[in-house]
Amino acid sequence: SVYAAPNCNESDIGSIQDEVVRVRRHLHSIPELENQEHKTAAFIVDYLRDKCGIDPSDIRTGVASTGIVALIQSTVDPNRSCIAIRADMDGLQVHEQPETAIDYVSQHDGVMHACGHDAHMAMLLVAARLLQASRDTFTGTVKLLFQPAEEGDGGAARMIEAGALERPHVDSVYGAHIWNYSPSGEIHVSNGPMMGSTDDFQVKLEGRGGHGAEPQGTTDCGLAVAQLVCQLHTIVSRNVSPLNSAVINIGTIRSGTCNNAVSDHACVNGTVRYFRDTDRDIVMRRMKDITEGVATSNDVKQQFTYKYGYPPTDNKYPANVSILRKVAAKVVGVDKVHNAKSTMAAEDFSFFLNARPGCFFFIGSAPNVEPVQVFPHHEKSFRIDENVLINGVKIWVELARTVLV
Repeated sequence: SVYAAPNCNESDIGSIQDEVVRVRRHLHSIPELENQEHKTAAFIVDYLRDKCGIDPSDIRTGVASTGIVALIQSTVDPNRSCIAIRADMDGLQVHEQPETAIDYVSQHDGVMHACGHDAHMAMLLVAARLLQASRDTFTGTVKLLFQPAEEGDGGAARMIEAGALERPHVDSVYGAHIWNYSPSGEIHVSNGPMMGSTDDFQVKLEGRGGHGAEPQGTTDCGLAVAQLVCQLHTIVSRNVSPLNSAVINIGTIRSGTCNNAVSDHACVNGTVRYFRDTDRDIVMRRMKDITEGVATSNDVKQQFTYKYGYPPTDNKYPANVSILRKVAAKVVGVDKVHNAKSTMAAEDFSFFLNARPGCFFFIGSAPNVEPVQVFPHHEKSFRIDENVLINGVKIWVELARTVLV
């Protein structure tokens, strides 16, 4: 097989590193978009069954479309606590640069693992292989959550709705993200918000158009939308505490059809990001008030729509964060475990943390190259330092044995 090492045992660090790289590269070559992860799911099931030796009766497929839930049960006492570990599965609509991955470049044109989900799956699969081979080293159950549709469709929420945190009941849940904004080999984790929320909004304006030479008979949506955008950008600075964080982004503005006419319509689309729901409520209320005010003052009609997205990913359980810190320090050394810098990027692991105690952390993966470069997530040039993958494997194994004593 192109992805399965002949040996993968805990005493041979080299075999673990070789295996997790092989698995990651295979998954990297077959990226699939959200809710279309069929080849990916088939590979995962085959690996869990044939390489890990997990009984097919302990592997549940088709969860929230293409998701997988698998159980690794202790041979000492399987009926104790249960922890869940999650890896997301989907790729992105990005055309990969061939030189990025060399011989394991994406085989699916226009789709790429440009965020590290291939690494997440690989680390969890190899950790599962080691845990399944050592079920006498812990009690209870390790539940593996392979989640579809992190990139936009909220696969985490749908997995929870499908019962992924039950049968058996999950007591705590953990997740990680490969992170190119942190140095390779470091682990970054903090109490409190790790990642922001992202909500969508839209404002539609409707007025009376006409010829640019006769504006007196019109209600100008072009003028109204210009005022609206400027006023929306005052909300955070004037209404949200400077000790908190929120950001409004105007992504698109559309108005008018030609240069010599007064526009009878306008549409604005954007996002709102924040760490606290109270700040969201302030921003949303002010957006609605401002939209109504601008519409009234310009004599146009308005329609304001606000759609909740992913909630903030909040490490609100200090005990779980403390456990993760201790485990990470044991694996990479205490000098390489740092407080995380919060980011306004969003992550649907937040749904799991709203359903169960747990912890989310970053695995630093910035490639060591000269001169120093950033390989941003969601970009066609994205790449990672594969040497850090073994850290993720070892953290998952050690975490299971630490929690399930």
